[in-house]
Amino acid sequence: MSDRGSPDATVAVLARSWGARDETGWALRQVAGALACFADVHVVTPEGSSPSEREDGVFEVHHLASAPDTVLEARRDVLIEAAACAMGPDSWATSDENAVAVLEQMVNVELASCWEPATAALREIGPDVVVLADYRQAGAVRAIDKACPDVPLVAVPLLTRHEAMGHPAFAPLFGRATSAIVFTDSEMRGLTQVHKDLAAHHVGLPLSANRSVLREPNVFLEDLDYVLVISATKAQSNERSAAFMRLLRARFTRQTIALVSPNSFTVSRKGIERRFETVERGTDMLRLVAWARATVDLSPGRLFARRSLESLLYSTPIVVPSESRAREHAELGGGLWFDGPSDLMYCVDAMFDRDVSDALGAQGNAYAEGIYGSPDHFVDHVVSATGLQATAKPSK
Repeated sequence: MSDRGSPDATVAVLARSWGARDETGWALRQVAGALACFADVHVVTPEGSSPSEREDGVFEVHHLASAPDTVLEARRDVLIEAAACAMGPDSWATSDENAVAVLEQMVNVELASCWEPATAALREIGPDVVVLADYRQAGAVRAIDKACPDVPLVAVPLLTRHEAMGHPAFAPLFGRATSAIVFTDSEMRGLTQVHKDLAAHHVGLPLSANRSVLREPNVFLEDLDYVLVISATKAQSNERSAAFMRLLRARFTRQTIALVSPNSFTVSRKGIERRFETVERGTDMLRLVAWARATVDLSPGRLFARRSLESLLYSTPIVVPSESRAREHAELGGGLWFDGPSDLMYCVDAMFDRDVSDALGAQGNAYAEGIYGSPDHFVDHVVSATGLQATAKPSK
């Protein structure tokens, strides 16, 4: 084995999927990118129609073509969600033995089979460190131990609900891991509450504001003091976030409300509603966020609530659901959170007070910049969490 952190250090990242654009996929790619500053990074995934290898930027991606049945994965997730809703992280020992056995069989036998080809891939790669993404992939530990039993294993659990972690099905991962990487205080608390002896590292994320969007506001909102409301559900939906959008539009008839959903972009001003083309480009959304009095994020991302963090990086405070991952960003200075319709109305009304929104925006910006605004700090934290040393790797 080469010295960790030496120019020829090698890291293997095991991931159920690679290249996903959701929060979990993006965060994992940032971790791999940080490691690529100091090591050769190989990504091993069960995806693919046939076994193959390809280059993806600085990464070498190994497709095993052994993806499991998606129906089985869906069943696993339903069982996890149902159990997590019914009990806390310390309740597995007293839960139904048959239910526990079913999930354990599914994770460590039936779904674990998709990782069997990884044994040969890992032997070929010869990693100094193995990174395993997603605690639900605990079945991959068997392949890791067959190929490189003495190599440090770093877990990136990607926790959206920490209650499930205490299930015996995931014990092989957390028992084998030498450290873990998390992205929020909430994830850190959830992990350390269940696995107290595991060295967990809150590494933040390399986010930054795109200053070009500050040159001028959206042409339809120029010179208007508005609150931006964002939902991940269609405007006509019966889901709660869509209903909240309609409620806000009806309540704040004397102010300006900009409402963005996947299929609509409307501006309500003095009771008059104007419809525009849907917001499709990321920079257009950021422009709306950057010039808003506040961002009401009705559908925050479940891992680290990227849209809410981006809002704070522009000093735009946030209003978010109390049960969401974004709440911690609001609690740490960046905004307000709500439990129901009346709370939501109160929070949005407060944001039209310039003194309130300016103060929360400044506090939120300091918080977001301090934890998530430095790519260099992110790289240092990831390298430290994996045990690699920050020794520059020579260019090829």
